[in-house]
Amino acid sequence: MRVQSMKWLAAGALLVLAGAAGCGSQYRPVINPVVPTGPPAEPTSYTVVFSQPGLVIPSDPSLPATFPPCPVSGGVVQAYTNPGVVTLLDFSGDSIMATATVGNGPLGFAVDGTGSIAYSENCDGTISSVPISSSLQSRNVGTSTLLTGAVPINSLVAAGSQYVVEQGRDAIAAMAGAPPALKQEVFVAPSVINVTGAQTAQRVYAISQGNVNTPGFAWGTCADPSSVSVTGEADAIEVSTNTISTRLPLGVCPVFGVSSADAKRAFILNRGSGTITVINSQLNTLDTALNVSGTINLCGGTGACDAGPVYAELYTPGSLLVVSNYDNSTISVIDVSLDVYGNDSPTFATFGRTTSFQFSDQRIKLAHISPKDAKHEDTFTGLFTRALRQLGWHDQAPITIGKLISDKNRKEREMIYQAAAMMPSWISDQFKSDDISTRLAVIRIKSLTAV
Repeated sequence: MRVQSMKWLAAGALLVLAGAAGCGSQYRPVINPVVPTGPPAEPTSYTVVFSQPGLVIPSDPSLPATFPPCPVSGGVVQAYTNPGVVTLLDFSGDSIMATATVGNGPLGFAVDGTGSIAYSENCDGTISSVPISSSLQSRNVGTSTLLTGAVPINSLVAAGSQYVVEQGRDAIAAMAGAPPALKQEVFVAPSVINVTGAQTAQRVYAISQGNVNTPGFAWGTCADPSSVSVTGEADAIEVSTNTISTRLPLGVCPVFGVSSADAKRAFILNRGSGTITVINSQLNTLDTALNVSGTINLCGGTGACDAGPVYAELYTPGSLLVVSNYDNSTISVIDVSLDVYGNDSPTFATFGRTTSFQFSDQRIKLAHISPKDAKHEDTFTGLFTRALRQLGWHDQAPITIGKLISDKNRKEREMIYQAAAMMPSWISDQFKSDDISTRLAVIRIKSLTAV
């Protein structure tokens, strides 16, 4: 018995030691989960697509020259048999979030300033209001009906209203509310094709390919711009009254317009002229600080241009207007910066460096026009500078310069005198010679004293 008791005592001591060994300063493994930080989640972004099932190219030989791409019967625009479809895509995930039906034959679309509602203009003379939401259903789509024969082709949402281009009525429908309801119809110049303006603008501009002096100018005549000589018109519509405050002349066959976000400038693309008409939206006039006609010639100078601009976007951070020229396969990047007072900057309307790149089977050229050439264009000063640059330096340069300017009128002489500092140094240096300096001094005195 005594031996057995000693065994149990020894066993108990071992258990105590084992327990002591498991406590105290002995380390034990501990697992702490590490939560990765990583980049923030992608913001929710949607792509809205409007389409027409069963879309067919009209067989009428007069289309699309005189009608939009809608079914036509007896010369009257009809609706498609089936409704159009709007598809909402998750841009970050490339997945379809929702689909719904809209009016028959969507022709164009617009998005409100908050990006929460999209609108389609349809062949059946309706406007469909689509809330941009992943829970979108057909019952959520609102419908607005325009007047008979409206044929809405595109629209602009600005200043809390929607301005719809009614091709069939040569008018702009001013609408407001949810869904939008017609408040007033503003009749504009014939063959209205687009409308442009900023979200906070005091006015928007209806762009027509005809003008008030050509009432019979048919929509679609500009399908062949080379055959058109009629100039277009921009009608300023005041958003507070929905009335026309001024009518501004444009180039031949204007097709598109874009406005700066600060509502200080509007740029109208004239395909037939190869030019851009610049509107000073603050003053509601052409930007005559640029030149008399307020235009930028996309080929340089003032002559005919085959650029054929059809679309443009503003890159606001860089104050650049990027223009797609359809007819000569070029892209123009134009400085449209303003000074602190809202005036054209010294480099306004000048082009960037010439370059080109291959796209598919075509080479795209980014055309460059120097600031000096763009500023003076084909005035005598511009031609004078470009001619000397082309001729290059020669011993008779001072005599040539003297002869060129000696018989010019007061205005031309004054422009030459003021532009000397802007000429390349090897040309402007010629004005520092005694002979030329004397001539310029005489010219300067005559310019200041001439009556």
